[in-house]
Amino acid sequence: MEQDQAKSGFTSLLLSVAAMVSVTTAEVVQKAMEKIPTKKISEWCGKFLGKSVQTKRREAFSSPKKTEQKWDRFQDAA
Repeated sequence: MEQDQAKSGFTSLLLSVAAMVSVTTAEVVQKAMEKIPTKKISEWCGKFLGKSVQTKRREAFSSPKKTEQKWDRFQDAA
């Protein structure tokens, strides 16, 4: 796991570490999932974790978005 994190940085899976190493029950997990909405978790991750290295790489090396060409503009020129 340590080598993977060195390559990609921390991700939202960091929040699951406490659940993996503690004694917990299905009831506790259910209550936690009902109490905290996904939007709040996403906001927390954005605020405290930021973008992972993998996300930054994807953004840096992605191809530019292709724009739609309007062919009707070229019909008058022909």
